[in-house]
Amino acid sequence: MPSKKYSPILIALILLITASLCLPSFALTKPETLEPAKVPDQIEKTFASVVSISTEQRADWQLGGSFLMFVIINFFEGSDSKIRLTFKGQGTGVVLDNKGFILTNAHVIEDADAVLVTSSGGKKYRAEVIAKNRKQDAALLKIPPISELKPIEFGDSENLKAGEEVYALGNPFGYSKTVTRGIVSATRREIRQGNEVKYEDLIQTDAAINPGSSGGPLINAQGQVLGIVQMRHWGASGIGFAMPVHRLKPIIEELRSGEKERKKKEDFQRRFGFLPEEVRNPGSEAMVDIAEVKKGSHADKAGLKSGDRIVSIANYRVGNIEDVWNAGQHVAGGARCEIRILRGRQNFFTYLKIPT
Repeated sequence: MPSKKYSPILIALILLITASLCLPSFALTKPETLEPAKVPDQIEKTFASVVSISTEQRADWQLGGSFLMFVIINFFEGSDSKIRLTFKGQGTGVVLDNKGFILTNAHVIEDADAVLVTSSGGKKYRAEVIAKNRKQDAALLKIPPISELKPIEFGDSENLKAGEEVYALGNPFGYSKTVTRGIVSATRREIRQGNEVKYEDLIQTDAAINPGSSGGPLINAQGQVLGIVQMRHWGASGIGFAMPVHRLKPIIEELRSGEKERKKKEDFQRRFGFLPEEVRNPGSEAMVDIAEVKKGSHADKAGLKSGDRIVSIANYRVGNIEDVWNAGQHVAGGARCEIRILRGRQNFFTYLKIPT
């Protein structure tokens, strides 16, 4: 039987097909597409929760009697031996809620006669200092509630680790809406003053911190606040510190309780016409004096004066400021209330008609 001849091309094709069937199969996958970075967009959203703070502190400079001072006095028309100086300061704050409460550092608004808050949209508002905690360097401010302010979102600072990327938002040297990037250099840092620990459990970061950054947020890539910037290490580069939010939360609650105390004072002053103040002298028990009498009020007309020591209100003995608040709550609107005071060494009493 004659043998069949196959062309070389056909043989090569058969061998190629056979070899391809014996090779292991590989699934071809499309490379994963990475989404564009969302961090800049998130930071822009977070800036709606950040405000710039500017302060003014006024002081009188008493001129001396030297020839130079004589020239200065005459230059200023010689009307007075004092010159009124105004010192300006800058800082940053974060919005806590839609009622207008703002958190910043206590040192930002320390001794300020006026505090001005500027929103990220450029609107300016006079701020009221509600309460301060100098030891923890925190302060609570209040501005009118406005729709453009967005409450800040708190993140997890307890599980923060060195090496995580962070961003500091603030108002350094007056340049509003500034963001600097860095990492968490360390956690639970201490700042000492001599042998005393001044601040503890701080976040250390190499994100650029400058004057005006204080009170601003240190955030993660999701825009959540991990801490509030407190200071930089002067004389060093890339060493800044922030108070972590897990330490701040109880401090904020304490500052809000200061708001309750403020409301007590306002309500008492509205009803009684004067403002009490607790006085503590070394080695003696607490006492309560009248700090201020509102001009033209029923307290003013009844003869009460600043500096009078309160003995009793409506037959409730007064020993501290809480006694005053408690006594005030027991006096109904429209009642005729007896106030006993000590002025110098003389005791006397008067009556106030409490408004309804």
